[in-house]
Amino acid sequence: MSTPEDQLTAAGSLAAALAARAAASTGGAHADQRAAFLQWLTTSSIASRALQAGEQFPAFVLPDTNGQMVALADVLRLGPAVILFYRGGWCPFCSLALAAMQRAVPEITRLGARVLAIGPDVGPASADTARARRLTFTVLSDPENGLALACGLMFRMPDAMQDIYRLSGIDMTQLHGNSTWTLPVPAGFVVDTQGIVRFAHVDPDYRRRLEPEAALTVLRGL
Repeated sequence: MSTPEDQLTAAGSLAAALAARAAASTGGAHADQRAAFLQWLTTSSIASRALQAGEQFPAFVLPDTNGQMVALADVLRLGPAVILFYRGGWCPFCSLALAAMQRAVPEITRLGARVLAIGPDVGPASADTARARRLTFTVLSDPENGLALACGLMFRMPDAMQDIYRLSGIDMTQLHGNSTWTLPVPAGFVVDTQGIVRFAHVDPDYRRRLEPEAALTVLRGL
């Protein structure tokens, strides 16, 4: 299978690449269960309870892929931030979203901002994601999804889906270092230097993600 970077190039945009990946995922093993899971997510109240534009982004200190602690306050002293929550390196939609944001890094940097990607994977899994996607921006681990919970994004994977993910070789007890089987709803935020969310993209349908151009438009207006 082609890489996420190749898929982005072929599709011409993140939205098109995500749509193509979603179409390719239709059918196959456990299709009915996956469809039911997606419906459960999209009809949930997660989006309405998540962090909204105009609210203060929760303060945090989280480890990066080198084990160094990164504080949001220190990041914002240098400029605004684009903050992404992703499910894990195992998720093909996350890989596309991360790869697309990587392409926008030069312009984001020119605008004086920084990208932070935050996921529940710990240890080597987080570093592997950064390496595989050749990410030059900061990737942080959110142990037990504590920050995702503070942002209103955390949910627990239904038991039936836990079994399906295990059968697919995705064991979140190993990736996350705990047995909670919780994940963040993928989300993207543009946060100004005062810690205020200036733009929020939260969609329980994990096949839809923040477009880098949307983040750039907000950054250009700060």
